[in-house]
Amino acid sequence: MDPEHLAAELYDYTVLDWPGEIAFYRGLARSASSLLEVGCGTGRVTLQLARQGLDVLGLDKSPQMLEVAQRKSGALPNVRWAEADMRSFDLRQKFDLVIIPGHSLQFMLSIADQLSCLRSVRRHLAPNGTLIVHVNNDDLQWLAAVSANHEPPPVSPFEVHLPDKRSFHISKHWSYDTATQTASATTRFDEIDPEGSVISSSIRGPVLLHCFFRYELEHLFQRAAFEVKALYGDFSPSGFGNRSPEMIWLTKVINEPSPREGTAA
Repeated sequence: MDPEHLAAELYDYTVLDWPGEIAFYRGLARSASSLLEVGCGTGRVTLQLARQGLDVLGLDKSPQMLEVAQRKSGALPNVRWAEADMRSFDLRQKFDLVIIPGHSLQFMLSIADQLSCLRSVRRHLAPNGTLIVHVNNDDLQWLAAVSANHEPPPVSPFEVHLPDKRSFHISKHWSYDTATQTASATTRFDEIDPEGSVISSSIRGPVLLHCFFRYELEHLFQRAAFEVKALYGDFSPSGFGNRSPEMIWLTKVINEPSPREGTAA
């Protein structure tokens, strides 16, 4: 199996819900009738929200991830999937709530791509709609430790056991480029037999992620015509502070004034 298919098959075993994450989104979704998830992957969040009766559309660029998502959703009538690039998409529909969870915006490496993504989202938001963006609040000591100027620290490997009896030993190597604020992750998948011997191996990556800082992202929202209504440091939700592990942004579209607004009669 190629690395992209394998990463999709193992995704739900390697990327787990953040504490309080689903309850946070469910709370916001109570006042919405439609929801778009950008960067939905295998539907980890999408399906949990769809099961509460919300009309949900999950968008992702990866056909391998969407294949898993479609298999998981089965005959659920209120969830749809779209294969599209989050930088530029046209779904011909507007949504009350758009979420970009699980650090997915960090796959946008350049300012141009970041703005293009946010502007695509803006075009799909209904009047008074809400955008939620979840990114990592990177620890500066960790970034320094894995920067290109230092020997990266070891990352503890772990094992995943699938229902079909296959087992995998997964290890990950990180590095960080301070000049571009880009983290790089290379993942090794070793399929192992019951005795722990390696049957086959594959390597995925490097996968590149942009590491955002608070005011950088706040400036991006402003440039894309979003107003920040709240910034949380976790999904409890608590206020953002020095030790916050995450940045969870609640934003609204800035309505453009009409041509006559603010002019003398």
